[in-house]
Amino acid sequence: CLHPVRCDRPHQRRRAPARQDPFGAGVRTKLSRNVMISSTVIDPLSGKAIGGVALGGKPEFGVSAGDGKLYVNIEDRAEIVEIDAAAQKGVRRWSLAPCTEPTGLAIDRTRHRLFSGCHNRVMAISDATTGKVIATVPIGGGVDGDAFDPGTGLAFSSDGEGTVTVVHQDSPTKYRVVSTVPTKRGARTMALDPRILFLDEPSAGLDPITSAGLDQTIRGLSQGLGITFVVAAAGVILLLSRVAGGKEE
Repeated sequence: CLHPVRCDRPHQRRRAPARQDPFGAGVRTKLSRNVMISSTVIDPLSGKAIGGVALGGKPEFGVSAGDGKLYVNIEDRAEIVEIDAAAQKGVRRWSLAPCTEPTGLAIDRTRHRLFSGCHNRVMAISDATTGKVIATVPIGGGVDGDAFDPGTGLAFSSDGEGTVTVVHQDSPTKYRVVSTVPTKRGARTMALDPRILFLDEPSAGLDPITSAGLDQTIRGLSQGLGITFVVAAAGVILLLSRVAGGKEE
């Protein structure tokens, strides 16, 4: 649920007061249906604020570890705060230096890694177990969203300058940039669902033979991996999805 609170069923909407600047940090916990928004805890069933957490700074994006722990970037202090969701309190914090103004945040729950996108053009990678920054990699300017794909082990930084930075883990403490994908200037937020891939003009600028080959590759991936592709091209949106019996729709 985000602020204003929008509950599970779309016809049920309620509003609850949140503290100043609720942008970014909105996370559903696994232990309860409570939601952390800035330093306000909101129960989306009742739409009421039921508590608060002192974060000690300006919160940005937050993530859930899935075990009752939440992590939130603190932009003005260049820190991460660890929150105990059940106790509704911050239990630990650490510096993200040399990162400044962290915004986007993603988590690798298997390896306990946190990926903070920072406005000084670095991604700071933290070990959530030890509470320390273990690596940094360069990213584009104007970051405002990070994501992690557990299927590929890749982390992504969405950069407002018009790029997505793709980062690979070579070892538990070594990361490197493997690709910088051009997007559009101002496109600085992102969402990732490994079951759904959105492709915008994937064959733009390609010759007819290469374009046809790319089309077959996309269809093959859809069939082989069971991934839904939403392809936008020449004003037409094509949905490719494997359905029962292995047929494509």
